[in-house]
Amino acid sequence: MKINEANIDIIRKDNILNSVSVAMPIWDKVGNDELLAIDIPLFGIKTVAKDPVDAEVAIRESIQLFCLSAEKFGKGLENELKVMGWSFIEQSENFTSMSFSVPSQNTVIDQIMNTGGHFAQKLELSI
Repeated sequence: MKINEANIDIIRKDNILNSVSVAMPIWDKVGNDELLAIDIPLFGIKTVAKDPVDAEVAIRESIQLFCLSAEKFGKGLENELKVMGWSFIEQSENFTSMSFSVPSQNTVIDQIMNTGGHFAQKLELSI
C-alpha cells in the first residue's frame, strides 16, 4: 500500500475538542540502549518505548498530548496543523478534516512517507 498522505479528523462538541481520528506514517527503530526510538514527524514528535506494546501506548499518548497542548497553549489544533503544512479538506462548526499530502514531484519525501509504519486510530480527548 502506497502512503503519500496523512489525515486527521477533528471533532468538537460545543466548540471543545472531543476526539481526533488520525491516519499517518510513523517510524521506529531500536537504539543502542535497546529502547525503541519513535518518530512522528508530521506532528514534530519524538518519543521512546521499551517494547512494541509500550510503543503503541507512547504513540497514542504523544498524539493526545500534542492535540491537547495545541488547544491549551497554542492557537487551537487546526491552526497549529495549518502552520505545519496541513491543509483543510472539510470544515464545519463541529468537524474539521485535514490532510498532509506529498506533492507527486517530490520523490524523496514520497519515498520517506512509504518507509514507515502506519498509525490509524480514533483518540478520545478531554480538556
